[in-house]
Order: sequence, then C-alpha cells, then structure tokens
Amino acid sequence: MVLKGAIPLFLFVACLDAGIRPLITVSDADQVGLNKDTLKHLVKQIGDLPVAVIATSGKFRGGKSFFGNVFMDRFRAGAKPYGLDTIIGGSDGIPFRHQRKGHTKGINVWSDVKYAEYPNGKRIAIIYLDCQGTFDTDAERAVTAILFTISEMLSSTLIFNVQNRLDAQDLEVLHEFNMYAKGEGQQIGQNFFVLIRDSTENPGLATDYLETLRNPDSKTLDHVDGAFSAFTRVEAWAVPRPADALLRANFSIRAGDCGAKFLKHIVGFADHVVRTMEPKKVMCTDLNGPLFGQYVEEVVKTVSKNVRAGMRSAPEALKAAQFAAAEAIAFQSFEKAVSSFDVGGTELAKLLEMLDQAYLAAFEVYKSQPRFGSTAEKQAALEEFNAKTMTLRKKLAEELQLRKKAHSMEKKIEDLESYSWRDALTDIFLLSNMIQQGVGLPVKMEQAKDTFEKAKDFVKVTAKAWKLDL
Repeated sequence: MVLKGAIPLFLFVACLDAGIRPLITVSDADQVGLNKDTLKHLVKQIGDLPVAVIATSGKFRGGKSFFGNVFMDRFRAGAKPYGLDTIIGGSDGIPFRHQRKGHTKGINVWSDVKYAEYPNGKRIAIIYLDCQGTFDTDAERAVTAILFTISEMLSSTLIFNVQNRLDAQDLEVLHEFNMYAKGEGQQIGQNFFVLIRDSTENPGLATDYLETLRNPDSKTLDHVDGAFSAFTRVEAWAVPRPADALLRANFSIRAGDCGAKFLKHIVGFADHVVRTMEPKKVMCTDLNGPLFGQYVEEVVKTVSKNVRAGMRSAPEALKAAQFAAAEAIAFQSFEKAVSSFDVGGTELAKLLEMLDQAYLAAFEVYKSQPRFGSTAEKQAALEEFNAKTMTLRKKLAEELQLRKKAHSMEKKIEDLESYSWRDALTDIFLLSNMIQQGVGLPVKMEQAKDTFEKAKDFVKVTAKAWKLDL
C-alpha cells in the first residue's frame, strides 16, 4: 500500500525525550544487549498502530547517519524542501563524524516515533534504526553478523549503504548473513534497498544496475541470489558524489554545502522510502507496539545466543509463545466464568446452558488474542484449541453435576430426620469419590470431610436401629 500523496500526510506527536538512543548495545567485551527502557519508550508511543521499521546498514564511514538525518527530516515541517541555511544533523538530529572509525555502535533508534496516514485514513507508526557499520575494524565479525541479522529481522525496510557499487565483499557478507536470516524456502526480509553512494550510474532508481548484477554470466551470481533471496522486494537507488564539505563535516552541515545534485537525489531516495514503507510483518501478522516489544526481546535473546540458529528459531519461538499465551488467557477466562456460577441456586440444566455460553465466550477471547503465523497455521491452532476446550468443557460439566449433587446432599444432611439411610449411603460413596478426585466443592474440603463423617455416623446409627448388617 502506498502512502497518501507524493509525500504522506505526517502526524506529529510531542516527545519530551526525543533524539537518538541506543536500542541494541555492544559492550567492551563484545556482548550484545537490549536497552529495555528504550524499547518500552517505543512500545508506549506505537500503541495499537502497525509499525514500519526503517533500518540502515552497510560499511562504516559510509554516510548512514547522514541519510538518517535526511530521512527523519521528511517528517519535520511537512517535509518542506531544504533551504540553503537549513542545518542537517546537529543536536536536533543524528550526529555524524568525519573520522577513520565508525561512529555508530550497536543499533541506535530515533526515540521520537513518527506517524503517517494512508489514503484510506489508517495510520502507521514509523521507527528509524541506525546500525553499526559492517566490517567495523573495532568489532568482531560475530558481533557484526549479530547486529546485521537483528537489523534485518527487525526492519520492514532495510537500506544497505554502499560506495560506488556493490562489490564482492558486500555481496559475500550479505550472502553469509542472509544464510543466518532465512530457513529453508523462507524470506525473513521485506523491502531491501541498495543505496549506491558516489555513483556513476544515472541518479535515481537503478533498475538496470540490478539487472546487470543478475546477469547469468556474472561471476558473483550465486552471491547475488544469496544476498537478495531473503527479501520480497529488492531495489537500488543511485546518488552522485556529495560536495567535499560534507565529506569533511563533523556533527552537522548546512544543506547548501552538501552539493545541490547530491542533496536532490538523497532527498528523492528518502521520499521513495517513505512512499513504499509498510508495517513490519512476522508470519503474516502486522506488528503493533506490544507485539513489536515482544518480538524485539525474542530476537535479541535468540540471535545473541546463537546467530545461525537464532534467526530461524526466533520467529518460531515467538509464534509458539503467542499461541500458548492465547490459550492460557482463554482457558483462564473460561474457568473463571464457571467458578462464579451459583451452583446451589441454579438448576442443573441452566448451569449447563451457562457453561456453553462460557465456552463460546472463551472461544472469542482466544480469537481476539494476537497470534503469529499463516492462515493455515492459525486455523490449525484454532482447531487444536477447540479440541482442548471441548475436553475442558466436558470435564467442567461433570464437575458441575458433582457439585450440584454435593450441594443437594449437604442440604439433606442439615435435616437428618428427613434423610434416609439409603440416601446417606449413596451420598457417602459420591462424596468419597469427589474428595478423591479433588473436585471443587461449594464448601471447604474440611467441611466436606466433616459432612462425610456425619453421613457415615448417621448410616451406622440407622443400621444399628434397624438391625442391618453393614
């Protein structure tokens, strides 16, 4: 779905703590962690809206942070064109550095969630991730793999930033990391855009360039297929070389110093990303705030533990957790409803009717819970839940009948003079069976056992009076 207009209608939200924040951290010992405070901050802003996640990756010192500023500026002041004196970056943006080492560590996020609107009036939340560079000289290759894998898995649009062209090293690392990312026959990514900086190609959408890479005679064809096969959509966008002032810039720069042609086409690419962005999907399900929070935690945990197994197991683990949580919530609502029944004051037929109503309500509770997976997987899980619920309903129906009989028995024992020994004998066996099964009675277990003893004593006295041999 394309957003409204050439540039979407942006809806802003005030954020008292806006700016770039660490989301995925890397310690001095190369341990990858999650900043849970930042994640909670994002989840709260996203709420129930679907969320698009835009991430940039690529070699360090490639201009990823600068593009992040341009992209986020599309959400400011109605996406007006830059004036010559407009400052890009700085304290109000994403800082960047002119240095030999990469500036971004881990994966940072712009903490002020943005919003846009589709032509049909539906809103979408937007998150921007700025990722540590691939081949960073300060990072182990395993850390680079983990960070790229996480960014690929979290994003709905992944931008791979390269200089001049996709070289063999770029294709090799993409191919390798994507092997972590996808299982057999699976696509883990959605949109993958190659941003070609300092390009000699015609500026703009570079369809011919991708076709050249996919040439059957290309020596890198296997790596190209491996690099792109994890995504449903792959495009390239060429941008000419910027002015030297941008290459020397630290922290911020005037728009007028970037080079007019470069700025025109980098802004054009940012607008293209905005027009084509879509909600992050996991197993056919659009992520909202709570689901995004759960998903990020699961991804970081499993990928950090084992990169190669993690990318395949994280979605599956989250899917299983969602199905189990939906079942637990529905079963809890079912049993809670049944426990509130007035067993003593309601006829058995009415109790069973109420049980059926509680069963149907639990079914609706289950269907209302977020569940990841394909339509077929969701249907199979729904049928499995229905079978389990029917079994639970049968058990609860039997328990209701026993509870009803137990309540009737207690009422009769209250008036021992009208309570025949035959009734008492029958109820002894009934109550004994209930106690053994642990059936929930309308009285405490101690009271039930006390009633049991009274019934036995009554039978013994009656039998002795009637001279019966028990």
